[in-house]
Amino acid sequence: MKSDTSFFETNKKKITNKLNILENKSLRLSVFRLFSFIIFIALLASGFIMNQNYWFILSVLFLCLFIYLCIIHDKVKKEISYLKSLDIVNDAYICRINGDFNGLFSVLTRELKKKTDIELALNRYYGTEYDINNHDYSQDLDLFGKQSLFSYLCVSETDFGRRAFAEELLNCTTNNKTLDDIVSIQSSVKELSEKVLFMQSYQAIARNGKLNRSPKSLLTFCSGEHRNARLSFIYKIVPALWLIPLVFLSINPIISRLTAISVIVINLIIWIIGLKNNSTVFMLIDGMRTQVDSLLDLYSKLEEEKFESTYINSIINGSRWGEYKASESFSQLRKSLFLSSLRSQPIFALIFNLIVPMDKYAVSLLDKWAIKYGDKLEKQISSLAEIEVMMSLAQIAVVNDEHCYPEFVSSESAVDNAYVSSEDMAHPLINPDVVVRNSVTLDSNIALITGSNMSGKTTLIRTVGVNLILAYMGAPVIAKSFKCGRMRIRSSMRIVDSLEDNMSTFKAELVRIARIIELSKNEEPMLFLIDEIFRGTNSDDRTAGALTVLDNLSRNYICGMMTTHDYNLIDKTKDDYNSVVYYHFSESYDDNGIIFDYKLKTGISRSSNAQYLMRLVGIK
Repeated sequence: MKSDTSFFETNKKKITNKLNILENKSLRLSVFRLFSFIIFIALLASGFIMNQNYWFILSVLFLCLFIYLCIIHDKVKKEISYLKSLDIVNDAYICRINGDFNGLFSVLTRELKKKTDIELALNRYYGTEYDINNHDYSQDLDLFGKQSLFSYLCVSETDFGRRAFAEELLNCTTNNKTLDDIVSIQSSVKELSEKVLFMQSYQAIARNGKLNRSPKSLLTFCSGEHRNARLSFIYKIVPALWLIPLVFLSINPIISRLTAISVIVINLIIWIIGLKNNSTVFMLIDGMRTQVDSLLDLYSKLEEEKFESTYINSIINGSRWGEYKASESFSQLRKSLFLSSLRSQPIFALIFNLIVPMDKYAVSLLDKWAIKYGDKLEKQISSLAEIEVMMSLAQIAVVNDEHCYPEFVSSESAVDNAYVSSEDMAHPLINPDVVVRNSVTLDSNIALITGSNMSGKTTLIRTVGVNLILAYMGAPVIAKSFKCGRMRIRSSMRIVDSLEDNMSTFKAELVRIARIIELSKNEEPMLFLIDEIFRGTNSDDRTAGALTVLDNLSRNYICGMMTTHDYNLIDKTKDDYNSVVYYHFSESYDDNGIIFDYKLKTGISRSSNAQYLMRLVGIK
């Protein structure tokens, strides 16, 4: 059963009301800003024309009013931008609950106008860039693509968060997570799933922070490759030269003016000499400030939220990189970047640097930050990525009410871990309102699954594979109960030929299955999923080949699922293979046609609907 959308619909109304209020306020501030600026210009002109000081004083007051209104208006515009992002995030939750993939991607790209921008955004949301050819199970289990586990669950709005989630999907069966690690992640995911408003706010902040691009410039800057310590003392000494014209101001104004010009010339020379190196730094940090602001806001949001999970607290409390909070280091960096932003315009850069060596001073502040905090940045970013991975995993619990957190076999024995048992299990990408749930148990054995076309065989083995991946990542699964061992998953389902590699469909399948057999020799727990084994060859070779595969994979540290229409294979396994169990799907017919119940049953089915389906499409 899917979750109720009423919470999110109520939330949308609140967001819309706040947006309307702030947009009206923004409009009023725009008018007041315009009038205050016009009055400032008018008073300034009157002061020059009438040569009256009080006009100048009034003009300064209205200039201050104009600056104040600009600051307030900027804050309002930022809040409007945040609320618009929050509205998109909230609508995306509604689409996920409704299983509306088209609506989901329409919502996530509705702010974009250009076709190329929309295409780039969709590629990010589909996660296709992370897919790997010849992976153990990626393409068979729909990890990436439009209607995939990645596109459905990933709520990360950052490049590093999406990448971390993709890596977890690909490596969760082979990484070094301990059982305690997985249990800690489960607890954290559960707590996050109960903090929907926090997750939405976090997503909206990240969405506004230009973190959909990798923070490469920030990481390069922290590496210190740009650093140049030469003449670093100058920015401290040269400003003191202004004391000379000040001293001579009352003694000899001419000398005062000459020395002031000399100081300006010195500053100009210093600026020109350091222009190349300093400009490299400023080019490197161009646009970095928005990302830094976003990273600061994200960590501030995390640090303000009260978490019970010790695992989450260990990520955000600074123990991974030092005794300070991440928000402290990013706050210092923002202050350093503020000075560099003042000289972003060439005219201002010239004026400032004629007075003091501002470029050198700004670069020195940034260097000091990089020396003190820079080597911790990568850990801080990867910590945010971990949080975002768990937020994505929490979507299972948010979207579907009928879920559970898996139990794991506590034994380290390979034989004991060749195990999975589920009750009322379903595929997370199928609409909860129409999905049919099934129960499956494998205990160091192989399930041969029979049934006619379209009856649900392939969906079943994908369901087992996908839920196991979620379990290993620390997510809830779509089941009433679920217990499993930790196994490596290998599959052979979607087989395609390759003209480039001169490989037929049959040969491509042989290569896939050969890899499964080769992996089985490691004596490590494994689950294999094979759909319609050797469909690309004649019946005799298919049966003989399938029996050879079963001979190789009938080991007590392996369990597997194999779908087949080969009833000759079924007959040959009934007496000689004690490790094989049989499941099947069936269908019925009425006046309206064929009816599938998609319910898994024990035993063997020998029914076929191929001829019926051929007649249905007009083939007689």
